[in-house]
This record gives sequence, C-alpha cells and structure tokens, in this order.
Amino acid sequence: MKHPQTLMMILMLLPLLFATLSCTLTKTQDSSTDSLKEPSLSLHLSFEGSTSPSFSSPLLSPSPGSSPSAPPSSVKPTPSPTPFVSPSLEPSPSPAPSPSLPTKEPEESDLVLVKDYLPTTMIDLRYATENNFTGKVIYEDLDCYLRYGTVKKLMSAAMELEEKGVYFKIWDAYRPVWAQFKLWEICPDPTFVSDPNVGFSSHSRGNTVDITLVDKEGNELLMPSAFDEFSSAADRD
Repeated sequence: MKHPQTLMMILMLLPLLFATLSCTLTKTQDSSTDSLKEPSLSLHLSFEGSTSPSFSSPLLSPSPGSSPSAPPSSVKPTPSPTPFVSPSLEPSPSPAPSPSLPTKEPEESDLVLVKDYLPTTMIDLRYATENNFTGKVIYEDLDCYLRYGTVKKLMSAAMELEEKGVYFKIWDAYRPVWAQFKLWEICPDPTFVSDPNVGFSSHSRGNTVDITLVDKEGNELLMPSAFDEFSSAADRD
C-alpha cells in the first residue's frame, strides 16, 4: 500500500466526521419542529385603580394610537332602571264667572231693609224688646223695614243732617198687623194706639216711622218727649 499514513489519518477522522454530521442533523430537526409550534404568550392584567390592562406579549400589544379592548367578563352589568316620569296634568280651566244680574230699583210701595239704604242710621226697635210702655216683647224681628218711598225721603233728609254731624235713630218702623192687635189689647186708647178693628195702622203699611236724632257718638239729642210717653207733650196737636 502506497500511502499508509494517509489512510490512517482518514480512518481517524471518520468518527469525528460522523459525530459532526449527526449533531447538524439533530439541530436541523429541532429547528424544523420549533417552526411548526405556535408561539407562546403570557397575558398580564392589572385592574388597580383605573389603569388599563398591560400586555407582556408583543403579539397582543396594542398598536400606537389605538385603545386596548377590555377583557371579557363573565358577569353582566345590571342595567339601571328607567326612571318613572309622571305624566304632566294640565290644570282644569276655571269656570267663567257668572254675570251679575242688574239691580232693579224697588217700587215705591215695596218693603225694603232700611240698613241697605241708610247704613249710618241706628236701629233700636223698642217693641222687639221689653223697653217699651207694655214691658213686653211685641214682635221679635230685629230687622227694620219701611216702604221704599218712605226710605227715599229719609235718605234725602239724612244727607243734610250728616253734614252737621247728626244721624237718625229709629225706634219703630213697619209693624205687623197682629202686633198692632196686641198693642190694642194692652192700651185700647185711640189717642195713642190705632184701633186695628177700624183700619190698619200706618205702621202696618210701612209708611210711618218713630224716629229721633243722635250725634256722632250715638247720644240722643233732646226732644220734647221720650218714646212711648202718654202725655200732652207727646200729643201732636
């Protein structure tokens, strides 16, 4: 054999060559296997305060200028109840005021309430009290009535008197017929009491009034006679 040393060297290098080739094939297989595997990732969520979740994997990192999506939650938020709004009630329209009826002037013979036309006149109906010559209540009505024609004459006189600070005070006005019979039974004297059996008294017609005068304080002015005085001082003749 011509080159024994060269052959020996080749034989000595063969194991090393096979070992190198085997290692190279193993790395190539590992590299091919790793390329088929899916990339692994790790997700780290942080919910401290209002901090947005942070991503440790570059594959899931949000791109610049975009906001990351919130992680899915298994608990669904409870929807807030819809507030109840009561319907507005429109106020009902107020009824239109009824027109006032025109006041008709009474007839001359109509009985009217004296206070309606002579509000400053004092009323002291003696026969509605025991303060009269009989000492008894003849009638109980405290309202003073007269014929409207008589009231108009009193209104005219009252205007002149009030300018001087003098006012009317009425002792007796309209007197019912049955009250006249009661007076006649107590005092059957035609000089002072009209006989109802002959005819109605002028008081029963509402055109006669027993009257006196008072000052602003209601004090009676001096007259020739008092009320119900049966003397010559009260005789009109």
